[in-house]
Amino acid sequence: MKILYSQSKNSDNSVFQGENISNVFVKHLNYKNDSFSVSKKTHHHTCVEIHIILSGTQTYEIDGKEVVVKSGEMLIIPKLIKHRLFDFSPNTEKFSITFNSENQPLNQKLTEPIVIKYPMRVLENLRFITTEYNKRLRFSEQMVENAVLEIIVSIFRLVGFAPKEINALPIEEDNRLSLAKRYIKDNIELALTITEIAKYCNLSSKHLSRIFKTTGITAMQYIHLQRIAVIQKLLIEDKLTLKEIATRFNFNNEYYFNAYFKKHAGMPPGEYRKMHTAK
Repeated sequence: MKILYSQSKNSDNSVFQGENISNVFVKHLNYKNDSFSVSKKTHHHTCVEIHIILSGTQTYEIDGKEVVVKSGEMLIIPKLIKHRLFDFSPNTEKFSITFNSENQPLNQKLTEPIVIKYPMRVLENLRFITTEYNKRLRFSEQMVENAVLEIIVSIFRLVGFAPKEINALPIEEDNRLSLAKRYIKDNIELALTITEIAKYCNLSSKHLSRIFKTTGITAMQYIHLQRIAVIQKLLIEDKLTLKEIATRFNFNNEYYFNAYFKKHAGMPPGEYRKMHTAK
């Protein structure tokens, strides 16, 4: 298995920043070599999971139902849906993409697993990602990010999530939203309030909240997402202690920091660090 792309290692200039897309991973699996690492245990994810089958066949058990995915098809599994890989052909080759999205219209549409033929453009992007991964040249990561974003947007459209739902703001309000997001990112270590952010953007708190809601999340949800993303990066770098990170982000003590991180990331910070720094 190769992890071709991991958003958690990227800078704050990722194309996914501000698009309500986070924790993006792209993996390439060839079961001739990787079958020993395949788990058939029932599990679920807090993210959307997509399996794109290049060759072979995979059979899944999803909520007690058998789902077969063949070459040329992809399986889209919504978050929190219990599933397991029941069986697969030995010649299976596939790509796996996982990501989180806080866009409520998408989450409302994507509630059941979907098996659908993938467009040729998706395959072209996956091949391009593989090539750039192997090259590892300057700007390869940025080019890969754009290709991954195009794949995800294509999937949005395939499941009926219209582009206008992603960006429905008038230009002036869109600029105010960008200004607010930049202020949040620049001051993410502070205990920001909606009132402070609104004043900086010369808006009322109510107006700022309304602008954020058009993106599918509230302003506070956006702040939490950005704080968690930065904290995750610090945890992976493994240079600061948990107490030092807690102090840096203005938590009263390490207990509140642990509780906050677990609430928004799904696990304690110590466990996250161990998972992402283990060799």
